[in-house]
Amino acid sequence: MKRTNARTAALIVCLGVLALLLGSVNAGLSAPLYQLEQGLPHIASLVASTHTETIETGAILVKASLYEGVLGVSPVANATVKIVLDAKGFLPLLLETNSSGEAQAQIDVGNYTLTVSSPFFSSAADVRVYSNATTEADVAVRMISNQVLFADLSDVDSSGYVAPWQSIVLAVDASSRIANSSVFLLYLSPPQGEALLAGPDRSGQVPVTIVASQVRGSGSSGLLWLTMHPGTFLPLQGGLTVFAVVTYTASTGITFHGR
Repeated sequence: MKRTNARTAALIVCLGVLALLLGSVNAGLSAPLYQLEQGLPHIASLVASTHTETIETGAILVKASLYEGVLGVSPVANATVKIVLDAKGFLPLLLETNSSGEAQAQIDVGNYTLTVSSPFFSSAADVRVYSNATTEADVAVRMISNQVLFADLSDVDSSGYVAPWQSIVLAVDASSRIANSSVFLLYLSPPQGEALLAGPDRSGQVPVTIVASQVRGSGSSGLLWLTMHPGTFLPLQGGLTVFAVVTYTASTGITFHGR
């Protein structure tokens, strides 16, 4: 009986020690799981960290006008307006002037390069668009017309045209200002002397390239003789056509207006 009681007591002690060991292991396993659960992100915290960026915008307004001396001022329609954000590789914003010579767009604040052009002229300017303000670009296109006093045009193949590979020799007054810009030969219809098609928003003026110029004579009798090549076929009307040499220059002025 004494041996049996001793064995029983020893067994009870071993079971107690084993229970203590199992409790420690269980506590060790539970702690990492609890910590992992506490470290999981919460949806509310993600929503609270969302950042909203405000983009400031302004506006740009282009006005293109043609100044034709005594003929007055008229709007330039169908001119191409290209707006490029400086130092960025973005595609340009392309607009076109309407019948009133205007083009407008809402645009982000920043520095831009503005180009307004047509087959007759081109003008570029640097512009700055401010928040809640309108950047206005006034493009002044000036046309200078010089009447042709003498002209030597040959219809060598009886086609009614002067071909682009042929030379044209003509004379204007020596005091004429032939600007270093786009040069065109404007043909006029007799007997009224009105332009068949005129102005930078219409077709009909033939672009030319001046290859030589020389002043002959002096004073009121002085003439500026020009040798040129037409950029396309130049129509002739039985030798009765009256011509004028036309040049265009354009400049852009920038102003700002709050809104």
